[in-house]
Amino acid sequence: METEPEMLADGCDALVVVTEWQQFLTLDYGKMAKRMSHAVMIDGRNFLDRNVLEAAGFRYVGIGR
Repeated sequence: METEPEMLADGCDALVVVTEWQQFLTLDYGKMAKRMSHAVMIDGRNFLDRNVLEAAGFRYVGIGR
């Protein structure tokens, strides 16, 4: 069964994270990247692990605080 975050990524060009909620650390980013038209992650808090996101297939853009 798919989780809601995976479904929200379907067909998206980019995802933007602007929070430090812990549940964002445990999402299946590999599945999310495969569902996206262009797997771009914009991390407005530099909260996520760049290496994990890039290994999952994302182009990672971190924005400094």
